[in-house]
Amino acid sequence: MLFNIFVVLAILAVAFGGAPNGKSVSASLKESNVEGLGGLNLKLAFPFKIDDYTVGFRHNFAGDLHRGPEAIFVKRSFDAAEGTVTVDAEYESSNNLVSVAAKWVSDKLKLAVGLEGNTQDKITNVEVTSNEDLNGNKLKTTLGYDLTSQKLSGTAALNHDDTTVQIAYDTEEADPVLSVSHKLDSNNAVQPSLSLKDGKVKYGWTRKWEGGSLESTLYPGDKVTLEWDDDSANGLWKTKATVPINDLKSSKVSVSRDWKV
Repeated sequence: MLFNIFVVLAILAVAFGGAPNGKSVSASLKESNVEGLGGLNLKLAFPFKIDDYTVGFRHNFAGDLHRGPEAIFVKRSFDAAEGTVTVDAEYESSNNLVSVAAKWVSDKLKLAVGLEGNTQDKITNVEVTSNEDLNGNKLKTTLGYDLTSQKLSGTAALNHDDTTVQIAYDTEEADPVLSVSHKLDSNNAVQPSLSLKDGKVKYGWTRKWEGGSLESTLYPGDKVTLEWDDDSANGLWKTKATVPINDLKSSKVSVSRDWKV
C-alpha cells in the first residue's frame, strides 16, 4: 500500500500544476568518462528543464549506438503539507524497472523525510533529517535505513561559527568516522577526517573563487581526488578526477557540462 502511494506521488509530480508552458528551457550533457589514459567511455545524460519540470534520458555511447535510451527520467517539485515535496522517477529500458525517490522538506519544522523504492524491491531506503539550534550552535542529525542490505546509518554534525564537527557511522562498515571542516577565510577551507576504527586519515581542501571552486582530497598512500567547478556566463563545467598515487595510468576523469538554450 505504501509503495502504491509512493508511485502515485511520482505521477502527481508531473501532473500537479498543469503542463509546462515552455518559458524557461535549459539542457545538460553529463558524465563523459575517461578511464585510464587510453579508454573513452561516454555515458551521457540529456536533461531538459521546462519551468518546474526536469525530463530527459541517458545513453551509453560505448555500447550499441542504435539502441534506444538506457533510461528516461522526470523530476518535479511542489508545495505540500507545510513543506516542499520533490519526486524523481526513472524508467530503465533494459529491465523495465521504475525507480522513484521522494523527499519532503519543511523549513518551518526543520525536518526532512526521504523515501526511495522501485517496482522490484518496493521501498528500499528511508531517511530522516532534523536541524536544531543547540545553545546558539546548529545541530544536524540524519538517520537512514537501507531495507535491501538492512544497513542502518547515521550522522551528527555540530556547527559553530566557521567550524563543523561531524561523526558518521553505519552498521555495515562499523567504522565511526570523525571529520572536521574549518573555514580559513571566505575562499579556503580544510576538511581532515579520521577513522576511529583503523586510524586512517584523509585531508581535504576547498578553494573558491569568483565563478568556480576546486575540492581536493588526499588519501595518504592511496589516491587523490579532485572536483573542479567552472561556472561561466554560458554555463557550468564540472570536472572530476581520481588519481591513484602509485598507478597514474588507472586515473579516471569525468566531465559534465550544463548550459542554457
